[in-house]
Amino acid sequence: MSLRDGVINDYEGTINISDPRLQALNYDYCMVKNYSNSNLNMKGVAYMLDIEAWSGFSGNTADYAIGAPTIEMLLKSYSQKHKVDYRAEVKSKNGYRISLNGGTSWETSATGGTVSSPAGLYTINSGDKAEGYYIASPSSAYNDYVFSVYQNRYNCLQ
Repeated sequence: MSLRDGVINDYEGTINISDPRLQALNYDYCMVKNYSNSNLNMKGVAYMLDIEAWSGFSGNTADYAIGAPTIEMLLKSYSQKHKVDYRAEVKSKNGYRISLNGGTSWETSATGGTVSSPAGLYTINSGDKAEGYYIASPSSAYNDYVFSVYQNRYNCLQ
């Protein structure tokens, strides 16, 4: 999957994520480091966190909806459920890197690491309708990569 495909090229919203509720979802990047950038990866993140773009999905019980979880949300939830110590931290203005071993080593490339989820909570069960999904966090691997999770590969980096 590439950010250069599809709707991201046509997205006309702002890449400046100024809403504190949304900044808190990429807490280390937006609030601790106070970073922003104009790279393609931030355009993708901004689209996935654009409350207006996803307003049709919020229903009557939610204040708002977003297009994807952030890497901080995903790894924190996964770590709690599976009793592991997966971490995300900002490596550079480009974005995050992740550790799947409690911070002993860090990965930023597309071949870095995997998460497994046989129940399908963190991965998709079938590639019939989609081969994977994006994560609403910029990856420090390249300035046009965001994180993603693929069906049957459980790859957490792209």
